[in-house]
Amino acid sequence: MFFDMVKRYVLIALAAIFIVVGIWFWSALAPVAGQSATPVTFVVAPGEGFSEIVNGLAVQGLIRSPLAFKVWVLVSGAASSLQPGVYQLDGTMPTPAIARALASNDGRGVRITIPEGSDIFEIDKILSDALVTLPGDFTKAANGRGLEGRLFPDTYQLTNGESTDEILKTFMDNFGKKAKPLFAKNLTAETSTLITASMLEKEAPDQADQRVIAGIIAKRLTAGIPLGIDATVCYAEQVVHPSTVMNCASLAKSDFTIDSPYNTYLHRGLPPGSIGNPGTSSIEAAQNPTLSPYWYYLSDQKTGKIIYAKTLLEQNQNIQKYLK
Repeated sequence: MFFDMVKRYVLIALAAIFIVVGIWFWSALAPVAGQSATPVTFVVAPGEGFSEIVNGLAVQGLIRSPLAFKVWVLVSGAASSLQPGVYQLDGTMPTPAIARALASNDGRGVRITIPEGSDIFEIDKILSDALVTLPGDFTKAANGRGLEGRLFPDTYQLTNGESTDEILKTFMDNFGKKAKPLFAKNLTAETSTLITASMLEKEAPDQADQRVIAGIIAKRLTAGIPLGIDATVCYAEQVVHPSTVMNCASLAKSDFTIDSPYNTYLHRGLPPGSIGNPGTSSIEAAQNPTLSPYWYYLSDQKTGKIIYAKTLLEQNQNIQKYLK
């Protein structure tokens, strides 16, 4: 009799605890706001862990209880499906709705634009800023495969959480469609043309000027004169400091002494590889150089206009006039 009573009380106590916990749990899953709330941009970065995501939701006031959220997503099986991305959430959403949003594709689509001439370091920053990749991952992968120059600049629809290999394939497929046909008549010149085009992208925005500069580059190569292109020096510095955003407009005198095969002031011939990723206009300019009497050029710092010179004396005079 006594044990029956104890058993009955235990069952009643357990039932009461279950009811209290159940009430707490369902109330903890409820929205934090009433009928309206200001949307909140919530970011799940690539590689971010489950606990970090939950803590972020709590910090931004989107969930009532981190514990209740963890229990819900673990029980529902959504824990392993939370996707990197940029999501628009608000306080009127209950925990199940937030979990479904983070496990969906709603925040994964990212439209990015790679400007013509961008190098792998600049592309890396664009992708990591958009939360498509982690900083440094793209640079490491692209460098390892020698893809500088063949990552076609364009607008892409990418997905947060895509592997770096998948992203590289997207760039390369686009290069194959839009740039590769330009080399159909001379496949052996593809690499040297891309190197030249990558320098033209950095040196002048107008194709007419690019063609004149391409002619100057061709003459200097034939004569064995160093190309002396500032953009290659900037790239050489970038290779040494990949995580630093280089300001190529303000190179110091010491930068021009860097011992790098990309330093075209110290080394004759083309640099060993492209210094960026050219668009079709620059590739066409590299393939169709304009013959001219010029051997030198510079860019007016105020107007951006390209100023040409036939002799070193004339070039030095232009430097004093336009760059001092």
